[in-house]
Amino acid sequence: MDAEIPKSVETVLGPVAVDRVPAIELVDEKGGNYGDFSWSDRRIRVAEELSEWVAVQVYRHEWVHLVLADAGLQGALSDEIEEVVCDAIANALIREARASCGALKSV
Repeated sequence: MDAEIPKSVETVLGPVAVDRVPAIELVDEKGGNYGDFSWSDRRIRVAEELSEWVAVQVYRHEWVHLVLADAGLQGALSDEIEEVVCDAIANALIREARASCGALKSV
């Protein structure tokens, strides 16, 4: 099974567009970025240069930002804590997805 990123994702507040964009469009004041989420634009962007599973992990990381924001938690966590939470949940989702499609071999 190939890893895929949807073109949009449905949420309780309506659809959110998901776009693959050049990484240069994602650079911010902190340096390089591989993805972002805009609540006001209802848009997730993922760098088009990323390989399939890495791109899915970045998509899931941004999706967790979306879930937290839609739940009213945007700003409730420090930026550092929110990033760690998004990484942890995205990584767990990716591990489960890879295991479910046989991309991971049992040890």
